Amino acid sequence: MKFNFDAKNKKTEIEADVERIVEKGMNQYDKDWKEKFNIKHNAKKEMLEIKHKQNLENKEHDLKKKTIIQEIFDGINSNKKIKLEEQRKLEEEKKRIEEERIRREQEEIMRIRQEKEKLGKILLIVGFIITIVGFGVPGLQMIGSVGFIGCITGIIILLNKDNKSPKSDSKK
Repeated sequence: MKFNFDAKNKKTEIEADVERIVEKGMNQYDKDWKEKFNIKHNAKKEMLEIKHKQNLENKEHDLKKKTIIQEIFDGINSNKKIKLEEQRKLEEEKKRIEEERIRREQEEIMRIRQEKEKLGKILLIVGFIITIVGFGVPGLQMIGSVGFIGCITGIIILLNKDNKSPKSDSKK
């Protein structure tokens, strides 16, 4: 410790070496204090190093756990994806079957309409011919009337060809 006093400038300076003062005080109290301090200090360092290693091991262990859990979830998710894909395929198959059924029904309806149209044309032509023959030949007016009814029926069938068939009405 230094003590400087300057009378001219009225300044006082005190300089102290704290570490040496503490060492002197500790040496007076206990001669082996440095060894004890180093032992405690080294023990604390070792404890901190052990805790640090344990933390690293725990983090590594947690990372392994997370990886395992992630793999499990990935497996579950892949199973879900497979199930969803199977459901999607099943829905597509159902949709395809339904579309095929609707297409067949529409084809059947078109076939029935075409048959009705043919029937109407045949009735109209045959009825027209019978009407002309029946009213043209004396005494066959009754046959001409039947032909006229056939002709009118053919016209009605041809005019009603755009109506829906009874099959499609009953399903809706």
